[in-house]
Amino acid sequence: MKPGYNVLIGTENQFIVGYSLHQRPTDTRCLKPHLEKVKAALGKLPDTVIADAGYGGEENYAYLEQEEVQAIVKYSTYHKEKSKKWQLEVGWLSLAHNLLKWAAMNQKGRVREQV
Repeated sequence: MKPGYNVLIGTENQFIVGYSLHQRPTDTRCLKPHLEKVKAALGKLPDTVIADAGYGGEENYAYLEQEEVQAIVKYSTYHKEKSKKWQLEVGWLSLAHNLLKWAAMNQKGRVREQV
């Protein structure tokens, strides 16, 4: 069971430049409020944000882009996609998709013989 809170600490050159406490157990929903607090305290956001895949999400990427902050943040499925199981599953799904597409094209292109 995970705790219902999350503590974030921002650093630069090994010095703490900001921290925040959130009543959200997931990292994804904490990044934007954390950076807003850092921005309020320092007057600006850092030029670059580096974070692990727990912070990867469309809303966070959009926020960082809007604020013109360089984002070095892995997307949430990065580690899964590197696994052999994921690659095999995607390979099979791709093959199945291509076979269905091929069958549909052949069905449309088939000439019916009239009796």
